Amino acid sequence: MTYRSKQTNYHNGRNYAEDGIQKLIVGWLRYNGYLFTSIPAGLFVSAKQQMLATKLGYTAGAPDLIVWIPGGTLSIECKRPEKRVLNMKTGNMVIEQAAGRQSAEQKAFQERVTSTPGHYYLVAKDLQDVIRFFEYV
Repeated sequence: MTYRSKQTNYHNGRNYAEDGIQKLIVGWLRYNGYLFTSIPAGLFVSAKQQMLATKLGYTAGAPDLIVWIPGGTLSIECKRPEKRVLNMKTGNMVIEQAAGRQSAEQKAFQERVTSTPGHYYLVAKDLQDVIRFFEYV
């Protein structure tokens, strides 16, 4: 027997675990007065909307958030953390769901961002990843 807190974090293609992480980060950025914007790529629901977004400048692989920082920007891609559950039979923690991973397009976008001086890219699996970044910059 394995204990599960939720059966699924997906609905109509949306990953709500990543949405929750992004909401926490947005709240923290707002509270601390940072200028930022989101790129709502996951909200396109039809092929027609995706085509229009591309014509208007959307680039595949763009991060979830872009934050303006002194001397540059920080791009933040939110990813689901690894989900571990307790196996009640053995008493061991087991991996129920692997951590979210970047797509090839996201990795290519990251490479373009980080090759430009003053611009940073962060794959955040929780709010602490973002706080740690700002502690060191």
